[in-house]
Amino acid sequence: MDEARLDGSVLGDLLIEALEEAVAHARGEPTGARVRRVERPRHRPGTKIPPFSPGDR
Repeated sequence: MDEARLDGSVLGDLLIEALEEAVAHARGEPTGARVRRVERPRHRPGTKIPPFSPGDR
């Protein structure tokens, strides 16, 4: 029974933390979340710019 309460409190803490981060993100405030960015090849002058495809994400 104590283990179930412990798991519930840990999950509750994680939920609260996630909600606080979501609210901060919605307000445009910096958050601790790591954003995964796609490294795209840099454009070289005189070459055609490659089209964006959804698979790049």
